Amino acid sequence: MNGIADLFNKSLPTVAAWVKRGCPHSRETSKQYVFDAAAVADWRVQDALTEETGGELVLTAERARLVYHQANKTALEEETLKGELIPANLVKDTWASLVISFRAKMLGLPNKAAPQLIGVDDLKEIEKLLQDFIYDALSELSDADAQSDSYGSSADGETTAEAYRESVG
Repeated sequence: MNGIADLFNKSLPTVAAWVKRGCPHSRETSKQYVFDAAAVADWRVQDALTEETGGELVLTAERARLVYHQANKTALEEETLKGELIPANLVKDTWASLVISFRAKMLGLPNKAAPQLIGVDDLKEIEKLLQDFIYDALSELSDADAQSDSYGSSADGETTAEAYRESVG
């Protein structure tokens, strides 16, 4: 039943109720149901059309659900165009790149700092040199953060896509 429930985005109790109402199925074992998705889809349409108590209401509800999801999809597309919504894969790729870059900087810190720290006896000077190396690695992250802010809007409020279409100079 899990497969048909997932396919139609319904709960297992709903599918069990369908079976009791006559949804086409067969059984491989005493506990396992086998469904033909096309037959179930046809049955659902017929069931909605012929249901004595509010069959028309079921179709109306399904239409309302469809309109609701279409409106949500349109709203998400508009937010994306305005730069208010960033695609998850872009966020993931950007963060992965930042983490990899920062990791490389931090792992290279001993090799970069060691030659400059040889012969330095003053603790404050050692702290200052190490702090400079760390701030260098962190500044790369903040530079990337400033670049990632440009995905949504440019300084004059245009979306990035609009800014790219115009010529510069």
